[in-house]
Amino acid sequence: MIIAAVIVVVAVAIVLAWNITHPSHPGAPAATTISTPSVTPPVPVQPAHLGAADLVFGRYPVTKQWVVLRRGSRVLRTLVFAPDLASGTVVPVIEFAHGYNLAPAAYSEMLGAWASAGYLVVAPTSPGMARGKQLTNELSAIKLQTADLAVVRQQIPSLAVAVAPDMHEVLLAGHSDGATVAKQIAFAGIPGNRQYSAYVLLAWGSAPSDLVNIAPNVAPVFIADSRDDQFHLWPYSLGLFAQARNPKVLVGIGLRQNHLQPWTVSTPLDLSLWSAIVDFSTWSLTGSRSARQRMERELAQPGLIVRYGPPAK
Repeated sequence: MIIAAVIVVVAVAIVLAWNITHPSHPGAPAATTISTPSVTPPVPVQPAHLGAADLVFGRYPVTKQWVVLRRGSRVLRTLVFAPDLASGTVVPVIEFAHGYNLAPAAYSEMLGAWASAGYLVVAPTSPGMARGKQLTNELSAIKLQTADLAVVRQQIPSLAVAVAPDMHEVLLAGHSDGATVAKQIAFAGIPGNRQYSAYVLLAWGSAPSDLVNIAPNVAPVFIADSRDDQFHLWPYSLGLFAQARNPKVLVGIGLRQNHLQPWTVSTPLDLSLWSAIVDFSTWSLTGSRSARQRMERELAQPGLIVRYGPPAK
């Protein structure tokens, strides 16, 4: 009897299970299908790219650091100023060439001020040109610094900074013999001169031959010097401006300022000059009419002689 009862129970269970999985009566519910919603992959967030409206003098806090770069056996201690922005923000670049018997630190106030407008500023020390025991003659120093700048430019993308340098928007600026190096790259047909978007030449000139056989510049140029420069370099700026192609700007500084002062001391006039250089750079990179107008306002100062290439718009 017990065995028969167990057989009956098992049979009933089998029948019930079959009916559940294989309904045969008309009112049986259809099987339910659960669909998995499709997942759209997230759109990558593009890094911010500073545009003309963002590149404003004094807008951003600035970080400063020294890094060591190399060209072969040459050690190039490099001063880097960067706007303190969100990681990955794409910014334009100013590479700066210091003058003879000087060093990047002498220009710290001006370089930091440029960075406050949203530019990454990279200023290598060039042994031979820089103050110290390796100081050589000016001609040799100019050749060494020319080669140094090219190598430093290649290493800018690997700098340990939060912002991302836009290597399509790199300007070359220089002072004194460093400006002569920048002038040679801009005007003398040195390979690589098309890698820079604009040039800033501050108190340039070393010999009358610098104004002979000048090839056309291929990018905008800003030329400035003190008319009271103790080395009598103002005529070099006048001569170069006359030969330069547009767009171009010439600034003659009066008020008894010397060869170095306008680029190292933050007087109200000098701050206006530094700000004008930023706006020249932004105008050169973007064609921004408002940047051009700001530059003109900043240069409308008593004691300045200012000339422009194309008519003001």
